[in-house]
Amino acid sequence: MAKKQDIPNPFATFGTEENGTSELSDVQTVRSSDVQNAKSSKGKKSKHPDWKQQTIYLPDEMIVWLKVQAAQRHQEISEVVYDFIQASRGRVARHD
Repeated sequence: MAKKQDIPNPFATFGTEENGTSELSDVQTVRSSDVQNAKSSKGKKSKHPDWKQQTIYLPDEMIVWLKVQAAQRHQEISEVVYDFIQASRGRVARHD
């Protein structure tokens, strides 16, 4: 009969020996400001570092339309909105 192999404990935490003792002597402390900063960064950042976030409220059908436009153009939603605002600004300027 084959000898039983030692299988690593899948429930052991990283940095912990098989017998449960820690191989790390230092403990990392987390400041509350670090946690707040981590929570405040929401998802993906824009590829335009000079652009600022602005929340707007739109009807559901317009949100779906914007998402489809962004996907078809391979752009961010912000870029689609920017393009349409720029085009609209040109039309508005001609009517003044």
